[in-house]
Amino acid sequence: VIGTPLGGFVLDKMQSTDHESNLLTRAPNNVITTNSHLAKIGELIYWSSLIGTILLCLLYFITSRGLYLAIVTIGCSCLFATTSAISLGIMLSVPIDSRSFAVGLST
Repeated sequence: VIGTPLGGFVLDKMQSTDHESNLLTRAPNNVITTNSHLAKIGELIYWSSLIGTILLCLLYFITSRGLYLAIVTIGCSCLFATTSAISLGIMLSVPIDSRSFAVGLST
């Protein structure tokens, strides 16, 4: 419930320095801008996956119930934060006419 909106929020904050108003509806003519957005998306996916995986691997060593539940919540939220970035990356990587098919195929 927390992870996916959190990933979208973080992605918006990462890309707020760019002043492209409507990234998904414009034609992908500017390859440099699209590549910079994809690089930021990849960075969010990498760090969220890394942090979530490390936290979930630490569960093996935890004996406290409260700490266990807290780490499961934070670790899963980090992993679920990647879903919005993955969907946006798919939409930026394919032509506008094929976006609905590409997103449907990826889910």
